[in-house]
Amino acid sequence: MTDIQWPDARKVVHEMVKAHSSAVPYYLLPAEYTELLPVANTWVQRSNEGFVDRVTWVVVDVYADPGESIGLAEEIVSAVANQPHDVPGVGFLDDVAVEQPPTDVPRPDGVEQSQTILKVTTRPN
Repeated sequence: MTDIQWPDARKVVHEMVKAHSSAVPYYLLPAEYTELLPVANTWVQRSNEGFVDRVTWVVVDVYADPGESIGLAEEIVSAVANQPHDVPGVGFLDDVAVEQPPTDVPRPDGVEQSQTILKVTTRPN
């Protein structure tokens, strides 16, 4: 019997941020991230698995200079949302839907942050 292998939704979104944005993506922000702006942090909020598919909510936090984060997040959403993606070496994503459009996240430190949540649907490889 073969183990079921699911595409890594976070990895796909991470790679798409890298390909379609000037924000440098991270899985864990480095301590000096404020010196590296613009950057994006990708993380999984939650997942739900059905009989034939898995839905993963991938959060993309974009950190940038004031006035830039929403525009960068919109670029990412435009490149990845509302379409399937076949990603070599990772797998097929049936759909990437926008669960939460880019929104502002208040911060006291002069770094602007926006957050978007992508609902990624996959099937096993």
